[in-house]
Amino acid sequence: MSYTLHTHTMAVISAHQGTSLLLLVLSIAPALAQSDTGCWVNDTRVRIEENNPPGYVVTTLRATPGYNLSISSEGQSKEFEIRWPNLILKESLDYEVLPDTVFFVDLQCDDESGITVKTFVIVVEIENVNDEAPQFSQTEIIRNVSEDTQVDSPIGSPIYAEDPDKDVLFYALNGTVEALDHFILMSANNPTIIVRQALDYDTIKYLQLLLYARDTELPGANNHTATATIHVNILEADTKPPWFQPCTFPNGNSKLCISNGYESWVNVSEQASGALVLKPGPLYAIDGDTGINEPITYEIISGNQEDIFSIDNVSGNITMKKAASTLGITIFQVLASQVNDPLKYALTSVQIHVIEKSNFPPRFQSSLYHGTVPTHTDSGSLVMEYGSSNKPLQMFAIDDDFPDKLNPAITYHVQNSSEFRISRDGFVLTNATLNSATSITFLVKAVDETSTQEATTLVYVEVTPFTVHFQYTAMDMAALGTSLAVLLFISVIALAFLINKLYRKPKAKGIDNSSGNTNEKGKFGTNDEKSDPTGNEKGVAALNLAFEDEEPSTKEDALNVSSLIELEKEGSSEAALSHQETQKELETDSEMKSILTKERKTDEGYKAVWFQEDIEPDNKDTKEEEGEGEDEEDDEGERNNEEGEEEDDQDDGYDGPWEDHDPIVSFSTQDVTGDTEMNEYTFM
Repeated sequence: MSYTLHTHTMAVISAHQGTSLLLLVLSIAPALAQSDTGCWVNDTRVRIEENNPPGYVVTTLRATPGYNLSISSEGQSKEFEIRWPNLILKESLDYEVLPDTVFFVDLQCDDESGITVKTFVIVVEIENVNDEAPQFSQTEIIRNVSEDTQVDSPIGSPIYAEDPDKDVLFYALNGTVEALDHFILMSANNPTIIVRQALDYDTIKYLQLLLYARDTELPGANNHTATATIHVNILEADTKPPWFQPCTFPNGNSKLCISNGYESWVNVSEQASGALVLKPGPLYAIDGDTGINEPITYEIISGNQEDIFSIDNVSGNITMKKAASTLGITIFQVLASQVNDPLKYALTSVQIHVIEKSNFPPRFQSSLYHGTVPTHTDSGSLVMEYGSSNKPLQMFAIDDDFPDKLNPAITYHVQNSSEFRISRDGFVLTNATLNSATSITFLVKAVDETSTQEATTLVYVEVTPFTVHFQYTAMDMAALGTSLAVLLFISVIALAFLINKLYRKPKAKGIDNSSGNTNEKGKFGTNDEKSDPTGNEKGVAALNLAFEDEEPSTKEDALNVSSLIELEKEGSSEAALSHQETQKELETDSEMKSILTKERKTDEGYKAVWFQEDIEPDNKDTKEEEGEGEDEEDDEGERNNEEGEEEDDQDDGYDGPWEDHDPIVSFSTQDVTGDTEMNEYTFM
C-alpha cells in the first residue's frame, strides 16, 4: 500500500476563513502525528530564524512501512522540500524581503495503493534576526541657522534613519562642548535638533554635530549604529547698528564699537576746497552686521549753527560752505543710520579747529643727530651727545612762523624703535635696558599739534660697552649722611654742655650756722689787727656766708653787707633809722629773712652774719673796754645788725675808709658742716 502526501504554501489567509482553518489544523495536527496510522511529524509548528542556508532542517517526518509522506502536488513550494526523513529549506529566507513571514506546508500520506489516507499542515514561521544596521538617507547634512533663531526652535526637519530589520531606533547627538551647549535633540526617538542656547555670529560661525541612530536603546555588542554628520552654519542677522570707523570694542564686547570722533583744522577767513582732511581718518560708518552690510546714510544733526559745514549723505565727506570768521573750535554731531532701518543708527562728534594760517612747517636744526649710551643702562636714562659724557642729546625743531623760532605746540615722537623714547623737550631717553653693544638708527618726528604739520630727522645712537667707574651709590650717600648726622648731634650736645657749664646761674647751697670757723682770717684784714694767743684775730667781727661763687649771689646779700659797714662807721641813729626803712622795704619786696642773727640755724640755704664778739666770747670784754666811749647810737646800730637788716639805699654813696670798722664779712664757697674749713673773703 502506498501513501501520497500533498502540500501547498499559504502566503495570506483571510481574516474570516483562514484564521479558523489555521486553528483547526494546529489543533488536530498533533493528534494525527501521534496516531497509529502510517504517517506523522515531530512538530507541526516550527519557528526558524531568517537567513538560514539551503538544506537547513525544518522538522523531521515519520512513516510506517507501506506508507508514503509527501508534499501535496497541488501547491508545490519552492521554499521547502523533503529529504527523507526531514523537511528542509530549499533556499535562504530573508525576513526583510519576504512578503509574508509565515509558511504553511501541506503534507499528504498515501498508502501502497496510492490512496491518500491522511493530510496535515506544517506551519513554518520565519523570525527576524537583527542583522542589518540602520541607515541614514544622507550621511553629510548641512543646516544653515540664523543667529537670531529663538531658543527651543528646530533648525530643520527631523533626520530619520531606516532600519532594514524594522527595529525601533534610538538617536543620540554628539560633538564638541560648544556645539552641545547650543544644540540638543528633542527626544531619544525624535531626531529633531533644536536650539539650546542663543547663537552669536560674532563668536560662533560654524559648528559640527554627529547624529547616531541605534537599533537598541543602549549601546552593546548586539546592536548596529548609523552615523550622520551635520554641518551647522551660523548666519548673521541684521541686529547691530552702524559703527563709525575706526572704533574699539569696550571690554571685548563684540556688540558695541565706540568711536572717539574726528577732528580737522582749517584756516580762519579761508574756505577750504574739497573734502576736509580728518583725523584719525575719513568719516565713514559700516553696518555692524558686516555680513549683511546694509547701506548707510549721514546727516549733521547739531552744532553747525553758522551753517559753515555740510556733509555728503552717501560718502560722509565734510566740506565748507563758507569761511570761518573766528578762531576757536566748532563741534557738531553726525548721525549715521541704515537706509533700510533708520532705527539702527550711531552718533559721532566732529571737531573743527579754526587756526591762524601756518606759512612754515617745523624743521629740525640738523638732519642727523648722533648720540651714545653705555650698555646695561637703566630704562629712562638720558642718551648723551656723541663725544660727551655729560651733555644730553637734545633735538629741537624750529618754526619760522614764530619770531623766536620756538613753537610750544610742537611735540616729538620716536618712529620705528621701541628701545628709545623722547621727551616733550626733545631729550632722548632709553626705553629699555640695552644689554649688548650695537648701533641703532631711528626716526624722530616733530608734529605741530595746532596745524598738524610735521618734520622728521634721523637719530643714530651707539650703544657702547659699559666701563666700570667707581661711583657713590645712594646707599653710600645715606651711610655718609647718617654718620655726619650722628657727629653733628654729638657736637651740639657737647656745645650745649659747655655753654651750660660756663653761663649757668649760681645755685646757693645750704649752710649750717654751727659750722662757723673762728680760726679763719679775713683776706681783707689790715696790718693793725692783732691776734690773741689762740690765733684768732682781735678786734674783727666775722661774718660768714656760704655761696658756690666768690661774690654775693643776690642783691639782698650785698645790701646787708653794705648796711652793716655803714652802721659801724657812722654809729648814728640816723643811719639806724635809714637802715630800718631800707630793711622794711626789702622785707616787703622780696620777703627775705634777715641774715643778721646770733642764733645758729640748720636750715639748708640759710645765710647768717656774726660779729666777732659773738664768735670769740673771750674778746668781748676787751671790746667793751675799748668801746666805753661809744654812745647810744652805736648800741642802736649794733641792735640793727643783730636783727638781720641787710641793705640800705645809702650804702651806694658811702666813701669812708673801711679800715676804721671792725665788722668782717665772710663768704664761703662750700657747704659748712661740722668744722670744715671755709674759703672766706673778709671786708674790713
